[in-house]
Amino acid sequence: RNLNAVEGDLPAVEAHQCLTKCAAEVAAGKQEVCRDRKLNNGNSWEEANGNTCMDYQRFRYCTDSGQPTQAYMDAHGGTFSPSEDGTVASEACCACGGGGARS
Repeated sequence: RNLNAVEGDLPAVEAHQCLTKCAAEVAAGKQEVCRDRKLNNGNSWEEANGNTCMDYQRFRYCTDSGQPTQAYMDAHGGTFSPSEDGTVASEACCACGGGGARS
């Protein structure tokens, strides 16, 4: 389950229940929290078009399995733009199925 999922994907009651359950599972050590990766220099991840992981989540530029959505294609073309260290959103961003899991 993606703890960074945009609540707009679910009706409000379901989103609240999901987030409450996920938070309880994390607190109990049953689930890891996904953290967006940083660039090699330690800065927050950002790709060549200036989009951050938060942008990918906010604008729903990717699926949770790492594929570009129609919204991304309409705004930027077909494939994800890499960051300065060569990573793309599907590797770096939790909302896109990437990121790093830490308990």
